[in-house]
Amino acid sequence: MSASAGDVPAYDLKSGRFDRVHMRMRATIGAAGAVPSPLTSQDDQNMSVTHGTAGVYTLTFPPAADADAELDVTFVSAAGTIKTAWVTAFSPTAGTASVTFGNGGGTATDPANGDTVTFAFVLNRTKQF
Repeated sequence: MSASAGDVPAYDLKSGRFDRVHMRMRATIGAAGAVPSPLTSQDDQNMSVTHGTAGVYTLTFPPAADADAELDVTFVSAAGTIKTAWVTAFSPTAGTASVTFGNGGGTATDPANGDTVTFAFVLNRTKQF
């Protein structure tokens, strides 16, 4: 009998060549879009977020084994300052990305003081045989 969706246990993501690693980092934004240092939480000490121009943030993270990776951006904006976020650059093998946050009109805007942004990655790591 084949398993149905409700019967399948939560499996770790694995492949023959790579281990897939989930990593997250979260920042509670300060005044004028400032990012706390250290971050509010992070899964690896080599992860960072740097504020650039209005609404633009540069991410660094441990490089992946290949370009088959994912980046999800979520945010909580209690004042409604930010309505959207989009990834403008993502290089898993270099360990860098750029994310822009925007207001309702799509203009790049800094998150407000107290807004929370979370970046979640799924990266491939070469298996150690």
